[in-house]
Amino acid sequence: MRTPINSVHRLSVLLILGGCGLLLVTLGISPSILGLWPFIPGLGGVWFLFTGLDRRRQPGINMRLVSAGFFLVWASLLFLLDSLFGQHLPLRMTWPLFLLGAGTALVIMARSFKFGKRITLLLPAWCLVLLGVIFFLFSIGIIQGDFTAIVRTWWPLLFILSGLALLIASHVSNQQLKNSGVTLQKPSAGDQKKT
Repeated sequence: MRTPINSVHRLSVLLILGGCGLLLVTLGISPSILGLWPFIPGLGGVWFLFTGLDRRRQPGINMRLVSAGFFLVWASLLFLLDSLFGQHLPLRMTWPLFLLGAGTALVIMARSFKFGKRITLLLPAWCLVLLGVIFFLFSIGIIQGDFTAIVRTWWPLLFILSGLALLIASHVSNQQLKNSGVTLQKPSAGDQKKT
């Protein structure tokens, strides 16, 4: 059985993060304390994570708080990378990782919903993850070539992937309905109004 998260855990994480930030300044990695501003949303994200995972407040995990916390921590890490290593990893190269983080946060949040709402969140979430990966591969130069030429050639894949996603969602939905004992029956002729 897991121990619940308490104030000591929260304080210890805040002290560790604060100490890491100050160590970056004293070692000369960060030119000033102002370069550490990304720690502020990161601390908010850590607070959301701990609050969402705290089982003393609610019986289960609050996936909405966990997903918000994950995204804040992810974004603050990306901004921290930019402020510390901006000359080597500028934000113009790493911006697709924000899409990746937003998609991952949506995947985490989708776990807290029932199936119908879950699918409506998972489809855009995986699209954000896929776009983030593709744009990141272009921005760091792994995929060479003109982006518009590639899109002009490969855009029909959107229809194919959308069709596959709909087929999979329909199949999974039918399986869940079958497992729950709910049956979908067509109305009989006697049930319909005669006009």
